[in-house]
Amino acid sequence: MIPPVNAGHGTHVSGVMVANVASGQGIQGTCKHCGLGISKATRTACVTLDGQIHLFWNASAEAPSLTAAVDKGAQIVNMSFGGKETGNFDFCHIFPSNALCLAIDYAAGNDVAMVASSGNDRKRLESPASDPDIVAVGGIDASLNFWDESPGSYANCPPLPPGVALGTECGSNLTTESYLPKQEFVAPAKAVLSTTYPNLDWSSIGRCGDHYPGPGAGSGVGECTGTSMSAPAVSRIFGILRSINPLVESGTPSPQTGVRGVLAATTHEALASQPWEAHFGYGRPNAEAAAKKMIGTVGGGSVKRTV
Repeated sequence: MIPPVNAGHGTHVSGVMVANVASGQGIQGTCKHCGLGISKATRTACVTLDGQIHLFWNASAEAPSLTAAVDKGAQIVNMSFGGKETGNFDFCHIFPSNALCLAIDYAAGNDVAMVASSGNDRKRLESPASDPDIVAVGGIDASLNFWDESPGSYANCPPLPPGVALGTECGSNLTTESYLPKQEFVAPAKAVLSTTYPNLDWSSIGRCGDHYPGPGAGSGVGECTGTSMSAPAVSRIFGILRSINPLVESGTPSPQTGVRGVLAATTHEALASQPWEAHFGYGRPNAEAAAKKMIGTVGGGSVKRTV
């Protein structure tokens, strides 16, 4: 079998969550002791433009992958994907019998926390992030500004396809309409360093892979850009909080309850008394503050953990 010329999206996302700093490559996932299960949801196809085999997203694998994760005991599911053809509104409210929507209901019924990327084309939240049962995570850049490569235009957007036309994937999605699900949190989306397949790139559009730029080709470390990187940054904090107290429910978006409520009450913005806002949602999660709130207090001080 001829191997594809692109790979590594899931590998990069996994490193954001659980990479061990002991590797010496400068990558540290917040929840390095969390268990990790991965479902492969890509398919191969020959692209006539270059005559090579490429990996593409396999939408038919979404529902089986989510259901299998729930059945295997997952407590948090990271969903770094989105569908433009089904996004930009509360898709599952309109099509409740859709396979992925049924899988989301199944996961929510089993109190599995689901975190998804908001999308990268500066429109409304994509599906599944637009589902109320799922935590929607948008993106920020290194300066903590809302991620938008080319405000008001497409001039700085990467080409799609390469060398042919300007694309649209150059900024985080958000939703402003009061009747639609909203952004819940934000996390880094621009040039995030993590694990990659050595010598392979996932996509030039998201500047994603071993050559972007990392320590160098063949290192297995590189950058990716997109809200696919934002979602696992929040998922890993969910992992920490649920490990502190597995009995606390995942929670609901409105009102904010459970782990979602703990995160919303302890973001950097919430601690500065800043309210929810359409771009940032409740803001940037503060893992230390959230963990302390989850642990609780005795006599005015945080309860000490033995592990």
